[in-house]
Amino acid sequence: MHWITVSSADSSPFFVTVIRSAPYVENYDYDRVLHAADELNLYKTVKVEANDGFAVIKSSMYLRRAAAFENVFPKLLEVMDDAYEDFIREYENARMCGEERADAADEEADSEEFDDWLWWLL
Repeated sequence: MHWITVSSADSSPFFVTVIRSAPYVENYDYDRVLHAADELNLYKTVKVEANDGFAVIKSSMYLRRAAAFENVFPKLLEVMDDAYEDFIREYENARMCGEERADAADEEADSEEFDDWLWWLL
C-alpha cells in the first residue's frame, strides 16, 4: 500500500512524497532491522523508518510543474520497490555478518585454548 502527500510552498515547486508500508521478514530481529534501515538511508531519494513490526519507506521529489507527477510517480514507486528488496537483502546480510562474527569469536576462543594446551605440554 502506498500513500501520497503533495505540498506546495508557493505554487511552484511542488514537493511530492510517496510513503510505503513495508513488512518485516517473519521472526525478525529489531537490531538487524535498524542496521538494514541505516544502510538504506544512504540512498538520496529514499528514507527508511524502522517501526515496531513494519518499516516505512519514503521517497520524495521536487516537481516544477504538477504535470511532471505523471512521469515521476512511476519512477518513485520503482525506486521504493528496489529499496524494499534492498532492505530485505540488507537484513539478511546483517544476519549473516552477525553469525560470521560469532563463528570467528568461537574459532578464536578455540585457538586460544589450543595454545594454552600446547604451552602446558611444553
